[in-house]
Amino acid sequence: MTQFLYYVPELAARPTGETLSGLDLVARFPDGNTIFAPVTGGPDGKHGAIVAADAVGAVYVPDRQTWQRCHHWWLGWNKATPPGPADLVRRDTLPGLPFRLADGHEWVVPVAELRPKIEVFRDGAWRLEADPRHDALWAFAEKVREETWEPINEAVVSWMIALGAIQSAEDPDLALDVATKAHADFQSSMAALNPSVAVEILGHNYRMGNEEVSALGLLSQDPSVGACHKWQILDTLVDGRGIRAAMAGKKKSPPD
Repeated sequence: MTQFLYYVPELAARPTGETLSGLDLVARFPDGNTIFAPVTGGPDGKHGAIVAADAVGAVYVPDRQTWQRCHHWWLGWNKATPPGPADLVRRDTLPGLPFRLADGHEWVVPVAELRPKIEVFRDGAWRLEADPRHDALWAFAEKVREETWEPINEAVVSWMIALGAIQSAEDPDLALDVATKAHADFQSSMAALNPSVAVEILGHNYRMGNEEVSALGLLSQDPSVGACHKWQILDTLVDGRGIRAAMAGKKKSPPD
């Protein structure tokens, strides 16, 4: 197992839940269980302690590790074997789709529509209902769908429509100009998307935040082919392809 290490300056005892919360590390240790390893002469040259999820590798070996300062703590990992999906996966994960990110590994991006359902006995009968333990993901998906995904998706659809209109256009050059502008608008919308949205989505299945995602270099963008991991992760969460397919089907359906 390889893992991320968290060096906290001047930490003299195993961190409590309150301490982890104050350091913004609760999401990395959801059950509150931590390994505490005192360090003399840490990455800051001072005394402190390493906090980790597992005892294996929870030592300060600067020649073999990379350390980055993050707020009130330092993030460290093995240079030769940085953590991957199997090392950071949560005990309880949400169903989703495997997605190859910039590190070359496949990470499971949760899909809100696939949230598990459970059999509930209510009013004298059994019924199938969404598992309330995943309400947080559903609420988050609804929020980002309305506030973030819909405006960018409009740009995506406009670009797709503009591309489709080129071949049948009376003035192909004008149609190409329209498509080029639509593509520029889409790229601009993607560029403005906050990567933290994608990080929060991944965080439902993995014990990591902005710092770890940045350290692993998971999110990349290649405007030349229209690839943007942060957008693709958001689009996967809300089932954007399914929504666009349904919209296209309605347009093609003859009126009643």
